[in-house]
This record gives sequence, C-alpha cells and structure tokens, in this order.
Amino acid sequence: MKIKILSAFLLCIFASQPHAADTPLFRMAASPAPNAGGISPGMVFQEVERSDTASTVELLHPAGSVAAKSMFMLRGACALAKERGKRAFRLVQLSRPLLRVSLRFVSEEDAGKSAPESLMGEDRVVSAAYCDGIRSVFPE
Repeated sequence: MKIKILSAFLLCIFASQPHAADTPLFRMAASPAPNAGGISPGMVFQEVERSDTASTVELLHPAGSVAAKSMFMLRGACALAKERGKRAFRLVQLSRPLLRVSLRFVSEEDAGKSAPESLMGEDRVVSAAYCDGIRSVFPE
C-alpha cells in the first residue's frame, strides 16, 4: 500500500515539472569562414532562457570585427523574434566578455516610438519592419 501511495506521489511531482522539450530553444550558427591564417570558427547565437516576455541569448564568437558580430547578433535577434511571433524587441546587454543579451519583447505601439540608432539600451526598439529591411539589404 505504501509503495502505491509513494508511486502516485512521485508521478504527480514529475507530471507537474515543466518539460524542456516542449519549447526548444533557438540556435543560429554562421559557417566558418576562411581568413589569412586558415579557417576561423563560426559564430553561434544561442537562446539559453525563455519566458513569455523575453529571451536570454549568448553570442559565442571568435575574434573578429565588431561590425560582423553586431550584424550577426542583430540577424539572430530578428530571426528569434520572428520565430516567436513577436513584432518588436529591445536588446539589453546583460554580461561581457561572454556576450549575454536579453531580448525584451514590446508591443507594436512601442516599436513606432523609437528608431534603433544604437542596438543596445533600454530605449532602443527594433521592429519587424526594420528586421525585414536588414534582410533585404544584407541577404544571407
């Protein structure tokens, strides 16, 4: 009798735990590129945490130009927002040297209030229309 009660109790506990497989985390990787010294490793944009209103991501990258890293981060953020069905987001840097960033999703109304002159900062919003413009100028 005690084993049945214990089994039922454990089954209830495990059934109430969220399943990681229910929401696969986003990952985008750039192919390695040849350079003067051989082949440099590719960059990886990896979502490490997800909630209804935000995603936390890490940018794993080799040494290279700031412009290339920034563009890759922006493209990854746009792709993640699109995958999640979000129309606008803010990028907020959480840590460095391991670049950890939070994408905080905002309403379409907030998206029209700010232009993304700088990608980082609480007051800068990146809209889906801006992401579409980036994709048209810099195809994959």
